[in-house]
Formats: sequence, C-alpha cells, structure tokens
Amino acid sequence: LAAGLERLRDACCRPRWTVPIADLKELFSVPDSAVGSAGLGLGLLTGQSGQSCITGHFQWRSRRARVTALLPPTLYPWQLDPPLPANVTIDLANHHLRTLPAPTGWEILQRNGQTFITPPGQATVSLDQAQFGMLRALHSGEHHDQQELSISFLTHLRESCLAQQRADGLWHVSWSRHLLAHLHRITAAELLIGVRAVARHPHFQHYASPFPGDQSLGAAMDWPDVEALLLLDSFAPDDRPALWRRVDAHTQPVWILLQARPGAELSRAHSALRCRRASQCAVLSAESRVVHKEECWSDAKWDSEPAGYETQLWRVGPCHEPCSGLRLGTSPEAVPIPVQPLLGDWESSRYDFHWYDGPHAGLLQWYQENQQDALRLTWKGIIAGTDGGVDWKNERMGAGYVTGTARETETSFSASVGGPLSTLRAEAASLLQLLLDLSDGSSTPLLVFVDCLVLLDILQRWGQVSFHPHPADVVHFDVIFPLLNELRRRKGPVLLVKVKSHTGCLLNERADEWAERGLHTEPPEICPGPRKYGSVWLGVRPHVRASAAQLGKPLPRDSAPNHHLLHRAVRVNTRRAVGLRSTAFVRQLLHQPEGATIARCVAGCRPAEYRVWVKAMADRYPVQSYLHRCRIVQSP
Repeated sequence: LAAGLERLRDACCRPRWTVPIADLKELFSVPDSAVGSAGLGLGLLTGQSGQSCITGHFQWRSRRARVTALLPPTLYPWQLDPPLPANVTIDLANHHLRTLPAPTGWEILQRNGQTFITPPGQATVSLDQAQFGMLRALHSGEHHDQQELSISFLTHLRESCLAQQRADGLWHVSWSRHLLAHLHRITAAELLIGVRAVARHPHFQHYASPFPGDQSLGAAMDWPDVEALLLLDSFAPDDRPALWRRVDAHTQPVWILLQARPGAELSRAHSALRCRRASQCAVLSAESRVVHKEECWSDAKWDSEPAGYETQLWRVGPCHEPCSGLRLGTSPEAVPIPVQPLLGDWESSRYDFHWYDGPHAGLLQWYQENQQDALRLTWKGIIAGTDGGVDWKNERMGAGYVTGTARETETSFSASVGGPLSTLRAEAASLLQLLLDLSDGSSTPLLVFVDCLVLLDILQRWGQVSFHPHPADVVHFDVIFPLLNELRRRKGPVLLVKVKSHTGCLLNERADEWAERGLHTEPPEICPGPRKYGSVWLGVRPHVRASAAQLGKPLPRDSAPNHHLLHRAVRVNTRRAVGLRSTAFVRQLLHQPEGATIARCVAGCRPAEYRVWVKAMADRYPVQSYLHRCRIVQSP
C-alpha cells in the first residue's frame, strides 16, 4: 500500500478524534450521562473497526422549525358556490354501464345506446340497444319459458350478428333507415326483403332475411302475399339467381332498391330487370344521404351519409305485367315518374324513421321505448335538444337547439359562438341560449337531451369542495356562470339527460343539424370572447401557412396555444431548409413524389435497417461485412 502497510485493515485504522459537545448539541440531543463522562469532547471512533458509534446514543434534532398549525386550503368560486337546486336533475344513466339479467354463464351489458352480449367462452358481439329491446319484447311475447327463451334467443341473436358482420365487408349496403321508412309510406310495402334480425326495420310488418337462422327471430321463410320492397345489394351475388326466381313467383308487386355501382353485377341486375319488364320509378343522385356506415347496427351510429353512387328504385309487377314509370332504355321525358316527386330531397338530413302512421305501430313503439331518449314519450312539458360543434380548420364554433317531437319543430335556433375554440363552450352556449329563450315559462317542466358529458359533469359537481376542473375548462367558465344562474332561476322541474351523440335520438339529431348551420352563420356571435388568452398572441403569416401547406405540413390554427405554433413552425422551417440542400439523400427522398411514402415506411423499421437505408439513400451502399455486423446477413 502507499503508506507502506501490508494489510488493508491497518490502512483503515486511524486514531479517534474528539468532537466538541457544543457542536453535537446543535444537531443531537446529547444525554447528560454522556456529557459528564466525555468532558469537553466525545470520541466518535472505537477500536480498530473504523466505524462511528454515535447511533443509538443520541437523537437527531432537525434545525427546521416545526409547523404546528396547518393553513386552510384555498377554495375557488366553483367550490364555494352553492350547488344546483333540487328541481334541477342531471341523469347520466345512459353513460354508465348497466348489467341486464342473463342466463348462467352469459353476460349482457348496455352503455351509450349499445348492447354487448358475451356467451360462455366466446367472443362478444354488440348491436343497437333499442334494436335489442325490440327483438326481446317481440320474442318474449311468443314464449312462456323465459329461461329457455333467453338462451335460445341470445344464441340466435349472436349468430345473426356474426352473419351481418360477414356481409358488411363484402356486398352489403346499409341503406338509410329514413329512406326505407319513406319508401314504406309511399309504396305501401309491408314486406322488407334483405334485412337481418339485427337490422330489422320496425316500419315493416314482415321481413325476409338472407340468413336462414333469422327464422327463429321472426323472419318469414315464405314470403307473405303482400307488396314487398327488395334490397338487392343485401344478397350475395351467388344467391341472386334463386332470389329472382322467388320474385317471379311472388303474386304481388315487388319494389327493388339497388345501388348503381358500375360493374358486372350491375349489368346482370339490369339484364334481370329487363327480362321481367321492370320499370325504373325513381333515381337519386350520388350525393343523396341514403346510406349508413357498415357498422351502424353494431355501433349504434345512425348518421346518414352520401351514397357515392346513384340509387335506383325499380318495380316488378305481378306476373311481369307492365307498370307505369320509366322503362329501361327510355328517356325521363317520355314517361312521367309518379314516385320521383314523392321522394323529395335527400341531400339534406331526413328524420322519417321516427314517425309511423300505419296500423302496425307496435314494433316502432317497442323500439322507441328502449332508446336513450325514451323519456320523451311520457314527458309532460317542454322537450328540447341542444348541441354544439367546432370547425377546427376554419376556426368557427356553432350552437343550436330545437324543441318539440312532432314532424315540424316547435322552435329552433342556430348561431355562431365566440371565444376560445372548444366543444364544451359551444355545448354550454347552446344550453344557455335555450334557457334564456324559455325564461318566460320558468315553471313549465323542461326535459333537455345533451350529448356533452364534460358539461354535465361540471354542472353536477359544482359547489363541491372535491371539484377540481381541468384548467382548459376553466377558460369557459364565463359561459358556465350565467348558465348556472339561469338554471337556478327556473322554478319548474328541469331534467338534463345525457345521450350519446349520433345514435339516432331525434332531438339530438335535429340539434346537431342546427349546430352545423351555426358554424356558417354570420355574426353577431353568442358568448363572445377572445380566441385565446395571454399577453402575447402569436399568429402565422399567410405566406408561411401557404408554404407549409404546399409541403403537406399544415400549421395549427392561429387560436392554438403559442407553444404549439412555435413547435410546428420550427419543424416546417427545418423541413424547408433541408429541402434546399442538394445532397444525394435530399434529392432521392425529399425531391421525389414517393419520398413521403418511403419516409413513413422506414419510420417503422429497426435501427439496423434504418442505418442501412440511410447509407443506400446517400449512395454509400453497405458492404457484406457491414451487413454482417448489423446482423442482417449470416456471413460477412
């Protein structure tokens, strides 16, 4: 060792040093017995172990002063204000998960307009909550053994769901239920051919399913002797020859709805219609909103969308008799079309599904009793729906509301909304405007359907000490405060019901349409305010935004937070600077139209593969030994 010693223990030994008692008393509680025996100092090392022996003899004393009294917590206005009065009720039952009675081993859950069915040891299927309730009510009325019915009913219903899932991704067209309801009214067809049980339309008394298993769920095996509406695109191409033979044998007129998607199947369908002397009675443009998304029946998403292709309605008379309308190959001016004017305009929103004036209204009643807004059927008072929307691209907000459940709304409203862009602000502004317009009848019971969970959660928790709103929501409390005041002013019962948006609730669908109109409404705005708060407002110059758009890297809106603007602007300017270079890597990646696709694919590669790609792009092709070091090839 450096000290000339041979053993490490000898090198670690050192003489004991003495610490003054006065210094120890500053940090430790020194007992009197130790002070009396130590004199002026106390040795801290004992023997030759080199370890301190103060542990256990003294008690550590912190120099920090102890706080004996706790300061009261700071309370904010949303914690100090009184909560909503007892006459205002917020119902969030649709948002919470509910468990329904089920046979042993099965599980049935409902939430936000959907029903989830899980059999023992198998995958879960889902369908619209109202559709499930209608089928359950229809089926339970025909059997008495409820336990046996439940297992049989759920098994067949799950099989129908799986059959619909297989058809969705292949040939099936999900026609708008509003279009089918309107065709039922103008054609008087009582048999709907081509829907499965999970999408059965309650306006039609009978239905025939492409899936044979739906016979256990009420599907007709033999077509009833009534006028029928056939959805040709619901059947697989291989099954259509047999389908045409059944059309030939039917003794009543058959209306045929099809999508004119160019291809061999359309040519075969037109040939079959020509052989049967069918007449084309109506045509809807490709922009008509007459279809739903494929998963509409399982996700309970009932928004209508443009079809993208022409929609045609044909009529085949019994025994192929000629019928009035437009014959295939003739001009529209030659023969008048009686059905076309009755269809009306389908490029805007329609709500025909929600009303039925025929004698068989039981199915629709069961359906509506199981919807999220079923309370509107029995409510005595004002029924309304509110909604708000944000157009992030054009930096606009819109709010709207409607009242009344008849075909014609009682009152409606739409306007643009000012202030920072937020769905919460638009939703709160629409509810506030509704209460302001109804302030004269404050004692009338009011039922409002709202699809904004954040807004209802704020209103429900207002006045609680444990309520800590998100900082981004506090910005919009300039709308929440007057909204609370209006709710407190109402004397009659007020019920705010949470519904899931776009799930087919009448008031919510109508309010959504008027909120969409509010996005394009000119000022004055309701609930005005600055687009963002802060001492410095940053914005993007128009030429910089145009340059970023040309690169395919659009910048955020000017009302976005400043740090978002700075971050994205730096990224765009860096991309522009790199693009000005003339290296081989830049020429091959950034100056080629396929460069963006290549960059996205390379981003998912392993680091070794990425390094090889960089070498190749820079014209420095890797040799075999380098590939071996990267473990891409076996031998160097």
